[in-house]
Amino acid sequence: MNFILNAMSTVDLRALENKIDSHIRDGEATEAHRLITRMLKLAEYSAESRLAASEYLRRISRHEEALRILRTEIKVAYNPKLTETELRIHVQTLRLLNLLGASGFALKAISHYPKDIQKKFSATFSEIYVSNYYYEKSYDLIRGLEKQDFKNLTYQERLKVVSIVDCWNGSERFEDAIELIEKLMKHSPEPILQGILHQVWATSLVGIGNAKKALTHLALAEAKFEKDQSTFDSAFVNKWYGIAHLKLGDHDLALDYFSRAWKVLYRPGYKPEGWLELLYYMGLARFQKTEKVSQEWQRLLAYPGPNRRFIDQIAKVIAPDSEFFYTIDQVSKKKDFPLIDLASDVSVKKTGQKEHHSIGLNATDGVHYWLLISGKYGIPYYRFFDILWDSETFSCTQFQKRFEQMLIRLRKEKVEITMSLHHVLLKKSTSHARWCGTASFRGEAFLIQTQEFERKDVEAFFDISARSALSLCQHWIEIGKASKTKSGYQRIL
Repeated sequence: MNFILNAMSTVDLRALENKIDSHIRDGEATEAHRLITRMLKLAEYSAESRLAASEYLRRISRHEEALRILRTEIKVAYNPKLTETELRIHVQTLRLLNLLGASGFALKAISHYPKDIQKKFSATFSEIYVSNYYYEKSYDLIRGLEKQDFKNLTYQERLKVVSIVDCWNGSERFEDAIELIEKLMKHSPEPILQGILHQVWATSLVGIGNAKKALTHLALAEAKFEKDQSTFDSAFVNKWYGIAHLKLGDHDLALDYFSRAWKVLYRPGYKPEGWLELLYYMGLARFQKTEKVSQEWQRLLAYPGPNRRFIDQIAKVIAPDSEFFYTIDQVSKKKDFPLIDLASDVSVKKTGQKEHHSIGLNATDGVHYWLLISGKYGIPYYRFFDILWDSETFSCTQFQKRFEQMLIRLRKEKVEITMSLHHVLLKKSTSHARWCGTASFRGEAFLIQTQEFERKDVEAFFDISARSALSLCQHWIEIGKASKTKSGYQRIL
């Protein structure tokens, strides 16, 4: 009897999985989600069913739910005792953490996997690497796909070859990328794949300086995709339209295309690299047009990680031959936030043999600091995983518990924080991030508006103790910014 019931369950499960897959391909996410829940119940939430459900949920962009359903306590260190199913669950977890913004954690975990395991899951790990601009590492895992006989490959197999093109474009091997695209195009009649190939072809052409020809391929790509401007395919085409027009000097048209792409690519609660790249190019278009640093550039430093490459490029554009700094104007009387030097991003402290990043604040104040810099854009919940504890290896659940406690402490301090769709931002933020040609110093916000003062004035302005105020006054004297007078202190211009 049990055998018959098990056989019936297997048949039912397969039928359900086929229906789920069909609904996802047809864009019917709500119906697919309903059947995913039904599948889990039928399979009694087995490990295999949770893994399958997680992948289905990922495909309909319910990434946080996909992560939660896995029920895993993953750490950075690789565990050789994992079963095959447990290992696949861990790999899926890393993929989802990367999509949700905890990219640094995912990258560190991959580096701990043995080479044979990395090769076994090369498609997933390569995807994570390329999404974080590690093109050479990505290519090392999928090297050789470009040497296959394309006419004998399935659609999915040919789609994987496009990853090689992404790696080569990212590594500035534009001519090689174009040659591979031309070969692949001959054996890819599918409209969607042809659209993708024309889009990456345009990317290669922009790279070699032929932005005008790139526009032709972007038009061909656009013709292959749906007319709906809300799709990711259309967003990427619009982004590259913008970059091509920027290269051709048409800043207004570039900004128009960037604005269209932004409406799709800015996704609160998800990995921010896609829209951070847009912020860089939008800022570049405004800077070239007005020679003024825009809010887009001013906010970029709030997202440590792979986008550091854009910060370096901005520094070269603004001040190629001199030091340049980034700070935020004083907006809170309770805290005196530190300056960040672009040359080093954040200070590096050594603890034993390990190095970790620090901004000189405790973790709770650090949350407030990064949110102030991010302004209206906010920061994905899971990106704090990397910002606050980039050198630690605790599990996702531990991270969530610690982070929730920090948010509670900040709210007790009357810091108004909102969180929606796993995206964190300040409810009211009057901060003004800015680039400055000279390094500022602690407490500058007070001194720039006060000529003569007493210790109690400093104490009241920053809402700090008399002892802390006295220490700050002494610091100003030591660095030559203030001097002692009979009645108190005087600013030195």
